[in-house]
Amino acid sequence: MATTSPPQTASVEITGLVVTRRFARSYMRISPAARSRCDRALGWLIKGSHGPALRIQPVQPACEYLEIRVGFRDHLIFRVDGSDAVLIDLLTFRDILGLQQRTRPGGPKN
Repeated sequence: MATTSPPQTASVEITGLVVTRRFARSYMRISPAARSRCDRALGWLIKGSHGPALRIQPVQPACEYLEIRVGFRDHLIFRVDGSDAVLIDLLTFRDILGLQQRTRPGGPKN
């Protein structure tokens, strides 16, 4: 049985950002301070600064997606497509937990 490893951004140079409509809507709803933190994290991602301050980790169980914690509440969800980061959404930790429960075998289905 083959296992897939989560995508690693450290081995890929991110040169562009692709913004989805969902991400754009979520971005406009967050506070100006949260937008500033999000912008800073995206700048670090493009510059290749993959240090601990960026906090990139896979979203479980969907390993195709990665998250960057951009503050206490908000998590930037993205995936790597070639050399682009496709920005999927901004979610709260509670939203991510709900996603995990809905996709986990035996978990609640909505």
